[in-house]
Amino acid sequence: MAGLTPKQQLFVAHYCDTWNGTEAASRAGYKGTRVSLTAMASLMLTNINIAAAIKQHIDQIMPAGEVLQRLADHARATMDDFTDAETATLNLGKAKRAGKMHLIKKFTKTETDKSTHVGIELYDAQSALEKLGTYHGLFKQRIEHGGTIGTYDVDIGVDSDSSSDTTE
Repeated sequence: MAGLTPKQQLFVAHYCDTWNGTEAASRAGYKGTRVSLTAMASLMLTNINIAAAIKQHIDQIMPAGEVLQRLADHARATMDDFTDAETATLNLGKAKRAGKMHLIKKFTKTETDKSTHVGIELYDAQSALEKLGTYHGLFKQRIEHGGTIGTYDVDIGVDSDSSSDTTE
């Protein structure tokens, strides 16, 4: 956080704790009404040195490469990682030994007098693939404009309801 005043350093620390600029400004010791604290936070968040310090903090928490790796893990996960094919049962020990437990989104356990039911839900592989595809620029839609301006390729992300790649 070189180049930042002590108060700016406090702002960065509180912002990375709360993810709320107004709250961070207040906790860092800036004074004023909620509106003026919001304005101060907005100015601070556009400061290149403060933005760099926040980015550095985020990168320390979870670097971009790790985010992409986790999304890739979610996209590749299958129930084979968690089941025993011979007995057709859930095998969390197998998943734990393979380092796959982070792929579980939800774990449920229901007990009755006669039985115990355990279930898991994995993260949505299609959602992970869409996010990875968007990151890699795989989903581009070509929009043609008939005017004198020309034709442009525009990144618009994933639109699962779209039935056509061309809009006139």
